[in-house]
Amino acid sequence: MVVRGWAHGRRRIDPRATIRALGALGVGLALVAGPLAAAPPVAAESPARPLVTGWLPSWATKSARAAVEANADLIGEASPFWHTARASGAQVSVTSSVDAGTMAAVTGALRARGIGVIPSVADGSAPRAMAAVLRDPVARAAHVAQLVALVTANGYDGLELDYEKFAFSDGTSTWAQTRPAWVAFVTELGAALRAAGRKLALAVPAMYDGNRASTSGYWVYDYAGVAPAIDSLRIMTYDYSVSRPGPIAPLSFLRRTLSYAVTAVPAAKIRLGVPAYGRLWTARRADGTRAVTGTCPASGVPGTTSFTSAVALSYLTSMAGAAPTVAFDPVVGESVARFSKEYRGAGADGKQTSCVVDHVAWWVDGQGMAARLPLVGEFGLAGVAAWQLGGVDQPSWDAFRAYAQGWTRPVAPAPAPPVAAPPAPPPVAAPVVRVQPSTLTPRKGQRVSLSVRISPARKSVLVRRQMLVKGRWRTMATARTDSAGRAVLTLRWPATVKARTYRVVTARTGSLPPAVSARFTLTRR
Repeated sequence: MVVRGWAHGRRRIDPRATIRALGALGVGLALVAGPLAAAPPVAAESPARPLVTGWLPSWATKSARAAVEANADLIGEASPFWHTARASGAQVSVTSSVDAGTMAAVTGALRARGIGVIPSVADGSAPRAMAAVLRDPVARAAHVAQLVALVTANGYDGLELDYEKFAFSDGTSTWAQTRPAWVAFVTELGAALRAAGRKLALAVPAMYDGNRASTSGYWVYDYAGVAPAIDSLRIMTYDYSVSRPGPIAPLSFLRRTLSYAVTAVPAAKIRLGVPAYGRLWTARRADGTRAVTGTCPASGVPGTTSFTSAVALSYLTSMAGAAPTVAFDPVVGESVARFSKEYRGAGADGKQTSCVVDHVAWWVDGQGMAARLPLVGEFGLAGVAAWQLGGVDQPSWDAFRAYAQGWTRPVAPAPAPPVAAPPAPPPVAAPVVRVQPSTLTPRKGQRVSLSVRISPARKSVLVRRQMLVKGRWRTMATARTDSAGRAVLTLRWPATVKARTYRVVTARTGSLPPAVSARFTLTRR
């Protein structure tokens, strides 16, 4: 689960792993087991299951707990993100990132509201170490016993496995060996927990089919193979874009994943992962290069950052220096904001320098959450799983509550018939960009105006004047269109330049794709 800070899903930056490494208290299993052992598990969920479950990360315990307590009517079970399993040779150690007192307080608060406690155990091992344990029947059995002891000693209602190293660290060449070992492990752990009256949940990345091919997604987790042994499959349908700008969890990605998942696992066991977070990136130009003009100072310019949906607008306003323009993209079902910011400071050589950086942010807010919830009913799912509960904004909680009031809940796990993949939405035609220079033959020092018009007209579309320099396009100026789709870009012709070639490009706005004008050349008289 990646940022789970910001999320789990595709290969990505994992700030949570850093936090765990810095913040783990090293509480051993025996110590963890003490204060909570007397707490009995709550009764199993009623057949009419609450809509929401989700995670309470150790570094956001306060906000996540507050969110759960304020919305307890929507939540049937919750997963504190407390425990880490680390394999070394044939041994596995299980530690906790919070103290026993915090675990007791949170567990008690959840139980007081009738919410089941199913903590998550993450794989914090070195690459391929946990896979080696699972391939060894003796070591695997010892790890199963260890996890059952963790659950029973602390009176948990069950356990969630979040073993992501197979997908994101071990390499696909290991999957053929790891997959059957994983299925055996889940089968044995599920049986042992069921015998103890407890549940087993899995947090897994996306699979697209059961062919175990390069296009099948993360098939090492074998949805069909583990289905009989588990009570809940929480699919991490987010982190679609991490290193490069783009939507966090586009609707087409969700549909593709669910269309296969319900053929492999009873739909009433599946929970759709929903992200309560977003990311801010440096935007990319049409040619794929980073949208930076000038030479940036050595420090003070943000790289890729993450934020929760609950603070999205305040965070982006603080980064931009003013409230950015926000648009909702109905095709992907997410909000997007773009802004440009100048950064000044000392360069690597100590001299003062400056640059202008175009930023873009994508995130899921209440409108985006409302766009996802119909998939729960359409595919007959058990509900949603939010990463993370403390990051959910109030409009999203309102969307959850509104949907839950009319939701026909699944009453029991049952195999679902295959669901054909829905047709892809029709492509949206790119706009036409026309540019009319005030002159094509400027004099030395003359000001040249470029009148830009886009069709269809759309307000607040970002347009960029780009110049061809040594075979590459460089952004030199930006503007935004008015309600008629018009904008004006200006330049002053330098004394020593004979000719230059330009074009105007537009940024994606809502459902409107980016576009580029015809190139044109200005030649000095």
